[in-house]
Amino acid sequence: MPNAIGPPALNSPLPELTGTEKYTVERVTWMLHWAPPLFSVRLSRAPGYKFTPGQFARLGVITQQGEHVWRAYSVCSGPTADHLEFFSVVVPQGQFSSRLDHYDCGDAVLVEKRSQGFLTADRFYRGDGPRDLWMLATGTGLGPYLSMLQDPETWRRFDSLIVVHSVRHANELAYAEMLSAMQALPPFADARARLRYVKTVTREQTA
Repeated sequence: MPNAIGPPALNSPLPELTGTEKYTVERVTWMLHWAPPLFSVRLSRAPGYKFTPGQFARLGVITQQGEHVWRAYSVCSGPTADHLEFFSVVVPQGQFSSRLDHYDCGDAVLVEKRSQGFLTADRFYRGDGPRDLWMLATGTGLGPYLSMLQDPETWRRFDSLIVVHSVRHANELAYAEMLSAMQALPPFADARARLRYVKTVTREQTA
C-alpha cells in the first residue's frame, strides 16, 4: 500500500532561502511513496504561478555545499489546484531525486516562475476530425496526462480519452484508483468525453 506523509510542523533544513526574480521558494506539503522507487510530492503554489496542463516545471534543490541542482518535472495537478504535484522515480545516486525522496513536509524546493513545454491537449484537438485523445505512458510518463485529466476543458473538447499506462509490476500502477474513479464517473458535470483506462503490467501476471 502507498505510504502517505501528512503535514507536520515545518522543518526546513535551509530556512534562510528566499525567492528571486527567477524562482520562488515552495514547501513540501505532502508526499506519497507508491512503491520503490516511485513517489509523488506536493508543493505549495505561488499565487502567480501559471501553467497549461501537460507542461513541466523546473524544480531546484540546494546541496549542503550551496550548489543549485535543477530538474524538469511534469506538473500532475490540475490548473486551478492550490498546490503543485509531481510524480518521480528515484535515480540511484541521483543528485536531485534521491535527495527529494527523503524530504519531509515543510522542506524547501525552488520552483522556476516560468512553466515550459508543448505536450498540451490543445495541440491534438481537431474540431472537425476524430475527437479521441490517446495518452500512452510508461512509469512516471503518466504525469502530464494526470494534469490534463484534471482540466475540465479536456473533457469538453474530446469524445474519448484513452489512457494506457504500462509498468513492470502491479504495485507501480500509481494513480490507478484516481483513474478508475474517473472512468466510472467523469469528474466534471458538463463532461463530453468518456475515459477508458488501460493498465499493462509486463513482468508479472495479474488477475
